[in-house]
Amino acid sequence: INNIKGTDANFTGTNALSFDGSNDSISANNTGLGAGNFYYQIIFKVQTGGGDYIFADGDTATNNRWLGLQLKHPSGLSFSLDGDGTKTTETIFSEGQIADNDIVRVTIKREGSTLTAEGHNFTQNGTTNHAETNSRDFSGGNTLTIGGISDGSGIFSFAEFEIFSFKAGTSETDLVVN
Repeated sequence: INNIKGTDANFTGTNALSFDGSNDSISANNTGLGAGNFYYQIIFKVQTGGGDYIFADGDTATNNRWLGLQLKHPSGLSFSLDGDGTKTTETIFSEGQIADNDIVRVTIKREGSTLTAEGHNFTQNGTTNHAETNSRDFSGGNTLTIGGISDGSGIFSFAEFEIFSFKAGTSETDLVVN
């Protein structure tokens, strides 16, 4: 996409991975990011769905130590973090701030004990921010799943969306997944 000030750009023909919500997912080794600083950024196109996970990193089954991004269509987009069996969920986009075919970028990061989440809806030109103190350790699992969530024995809750970019690491420049 050529970035020309004052003109709209279309994502038509842009390389993307499409997930149809039926058994589509990508699994990789757990990033091991949950004990200290972490950084996740994803750019994707919203599609119809229910309570589906866009991605989850960590152990969602045995140790209850994970972080995930969930589309609760049409009520919004949220992230959940569980470091000890007590899952907390925070809203990034609420109902009306995100819709089918919107292209959004979500960044979730922790520096020290400050956890921040930022959402930018390119289609509706809206930005949201969330900040909290959180030093819970969600590392220790064995799976990073994009397109669903793993319960240890298999992947379920498949999401329907198109992904343009996914990054994970300890900072924007120190990436383990790109």
